[in-house]
Amino acid sequence: MTELRQPWRNHRPLAPNQPRRKALQFWHMPDSERSTGRNAGGRKEHVKRLFLRFSVAVVAGLAVLLLLLWLEALPEPAAKLLREGIMLFKDPVETSFQALDLRSVDRVSGIVVLGGQYSRFHAAARLASRFPEARMMVTGASSEELTLLRSEMPHRRVEVDASARNTFENACHALRLANPRPGDRWLLVTSALHMPRAVGAFRGYGFDVLAFPVRDSNEQPRYAAPVVLREMTALLVYRLRGWMSFPPPCPHSTPLGR
Repeated sequence: MTELRQPWRNHRPLAPNQPRRKALQFWHMPDSERSTGRNAGGRKEHVKRLFLRFSVAVVAGLAVLLLLLWLEALPEPAAKLLREGIMLFKDPVETSFQALDLRSVDRVSGIVVLGGQYSRFHAAARLASRFPEARMMVTGASSEELTLLRSEMPHRRVEVDASARNTFENACHALRLANPRPGDRWLLVTSALHMPRAVGAFRGYGFDVLAFPVRDSNEQPRYAAPVVLREMTALLVYRLRGWMSFPPPCPHSTPLGR
């Protein structure tokens, strides 16, 4: 059995000419140096930065929760105006990654689809028919979504990770299951609104995927505005906590299935 590469252990090394912040420099030290007293300042600085990022992320989450509750309690004219204001951010986020021109792609090693919306699985089934040799992988999907995918491609083998609970676990588990080789080309299928956060998490773990965004058909502000607000907050939290560049350690005991 080939050894599983684990690029998440050391993350991404800093370039020689890249400015070294103390908080990040600490994690690029050898373990022997990291434990010495002379690096205690770097450790304290790192803890302070983590606490600050975590605090801001918690405050941002609570603020969004209160805003959502307030949105439900507002009179309809005011709520409508607020929802339309939130919707102004939807298109810039969704167009961060343009749809891939499949005519320019002649070979795909695999397709990763993230659970959450049925439209993602319809798109994944179309991609599977376009690239019959590509591996098909699903992470974080419900049983209903898996049933839908298998009904559209009954003779295709699907590799399933049923244990992921959030986006960075989607990325971590998919990387372990895919074990991509240099030169492999993997497509990531998720909603266009979710794509910036998903790509950031995947690439943070060293899984260089190509985005295949799926536009959400629900454009009604009453239903779409809360989703946009939650996604924008999640993207902010991921950035504040550093999960886009230095994601949490990938657990080694993750149960994966095929």
